[in-house]
Amino acid sequence: MQFQEAFTFPTPLSPETEASARELLRTQQMGQLDLLIGWVQQPERLGKLGGCATELQSLLSEAFELVERAPALAREFLEHWSTPVLLGRLLGPAAISPSALQHLLGNLASLLIVQRLRGEVSHGEAFFVTPRALYCLPRGEQLDVRVPGEGRITWHFSGAQCLVTAEGEAGPGLRIPLPLTVDAPVRLQPLPWSESWKVPVLEDSELLGITGRRERAGIPDDGSSGTWRPMPLLRSAEEAFHILGELWPEVLDWARVLLPALVDMGGPENRSVRCSSSYGAGTPVFLTRVANGLEHAEDLVHELQHERMYLLLDPRVFGRWDDSRPEFVSAYRTDPRPLRGLHLGLHSFLAVNRLRLLALDRPEFQQREWRFQLLKSHRCNLLSFRTLLDFERPTPEGRALLAQMAVALSEQHPLIERVADADMDQAFEAWMKNHFSRVAASGPVVNHAEIYMDWREAAVLAAGYPQHVGAAS
Repeated sequence: MQFQEAFTFPTPLSPETEASARELLRTQQMGQLDLLIGWVQQPERLGKLGGCATELQSLLSEAFELVERAPALAREFLEHWSTPVLLGRLLGPAAISPSALQHLLGNLASLLIVQRLRGEVSHGEAFFVTPRALYCLPRGEQLDVRVPGEGRITWHFSGAQCLVTAEGEAGPGLRIPLPLTVDAPVRLQPLPWSESWKVPVLEDSELLGITGRRERAGIPDDGSSGTWRPMPLLRSAEEAFHILGELWPEVLDWARVLLPALVDMGGPENRSVRCSSSYGAGTPVFLTRVANGLEHAEDLVHELQHERMYLLLDPRVFGRWDDSRPEFVSAYRTDPRPLRGLHLGLHSFLAVNRLRLLALDRPEFQQREWRFQLLKSHRCNLLSFRTLLDFERPTPEGRALLAQMAVALSEQHPLIERVADADMDQAFEAWMKNHFSRVAASGPVVNHAEIYMDWREAAVLAAGYPQHVGAAS
């Protein structure tokens, strides 16, 4: 496994190792594009694309032309973040809404359109249908079309001109000379930009075709509804960057490789509602607003860990990675989860807790709630590790990765447990018992026995696991 030493926690990236990580990501993204091409060639599957099948095929034809005529520009397209997201939606069991599908295809098409609008590509003809506004994240631009009508836009490129028409409009459309001039009815505007992270910061996630939002039914009002004022994402992201630069700069090394954009999910109704999400290696990170930059430092570590795991892990080393049966209590979610969810949770919260331990001298940890969250996530990690120990079927390579996480977990155990007092311990036990009951009530689970709440025993098992793996090998 490449980067095995960097699996559990981010390690420093030299120029050479950063180039290797980028090449690994590029290879993975190109593999996803190959899978997408194979998917499109199966006629029985095209029904999931609805009326967009022809649009996707046209888009891929343009990409093939680029490979032959402009390899450097083709490479930019082949590295596009949207391909694995689109493929994941197409391969998944759920239906895709027409709007989401149109925006996902629009994200892929946007780069090809911008290349032609700027005159970088002029060969042959090309045909695209997209929403009226598009993000072109690889170029840090938003594409806006000012033509009559309200429907989607049809782009017909031919040589040094583009015919732009709107769906539902009877007129002849607009012919635009290329490259674009400043007075053209199509504008390329720079997106809001984080000078620290060097990525766009987006407000309208709908244009991506993925929103990052999750149902938060049942979240109680903590008393802050209507009164708390979260920070703008640009400001909290800058604070998070400087916190990570001071405490754990290796995280920023990996962010340079993996992070194409930050997406603002808006201000939640109260402090107790806090969400983040991402969609695989090299995809945008979605964040709800927070009142403290350290919270976004935690959220970014969490999501970058997910992206790093998807980048670095060969899933074949864990025999149940692709087992989708939701039969486990996960301390991180309120519904039964497949075993993969526990892998992802343990891997991400080990890193979040490492950041929290590095930040333990900051004033936030003078507050009981911050220390309680540290204890809570650590014991949730113990539950996950104990479950993986009992139910996962790892290969020797998988056991080595579990041993790496076991070392980190056992090293964190005494450092975290010492911050707890008796009241915290009782509060956590009450929370966990209620959580177990709630998850078990929503579906059958197999890891609900009392032994999974024996934190001392789980810590002992984690401490002994590396020796067990070494003896077995």
